[in-house]
Amino acid sequence: MKRKLLVNLFIALVVFPVLFLLKNLKNIVTENYQYYDSYYDSLGSYLKVLIHPLNYPLVPILFLITVLLPFQLLKDWHFKKKNRDMPFLAKVVLLIAIALFWMMLLPFVTIHTFFINPFVSLGIVISCILITFILNVLVDHVETNKI
Repeated sequence: MKRKLLVNLFIALVVFPVLFLLKNLKNIVTENYQYYDSYYDSLGSYLKVLIHPLNYPLVPILFLITVLLPFQLLKDWHFKKKNRDMPFLAKVVLLIAIALFWMMLLPFVTIHTFFINPFVSLGIVISCILITFILNVLVDHVETNKI
């Protein structure tokens, strides 16, 4: 139980914001701290500007409550019902479905966003695969080995 809580907090507070920084990874690696038409001297000030749209830690905590909590509850319900772990692909599809459900409820995200820019859909899929992999290795794999 503690492991689930700690891993989910790690994913929400560390991995989730890092996934938003991936589009600026080239600037971070090359030390070109440019955000639109502004230049920044240090990595710290540049990261503050990049993470500011996330309203850190409000949005990661909302991600924890609205996406990761239902995901864990549905996985646990499936485990109790079937007495076996969910397949990895089913976990990925479940996480994508939960994420897309909440994204469709947001007023500024519309369905045409996913069709106009396929990289949005690809980013969501890759992010869900990464998050599911982390949860699978750090939580689910350890729990199934104990049983």
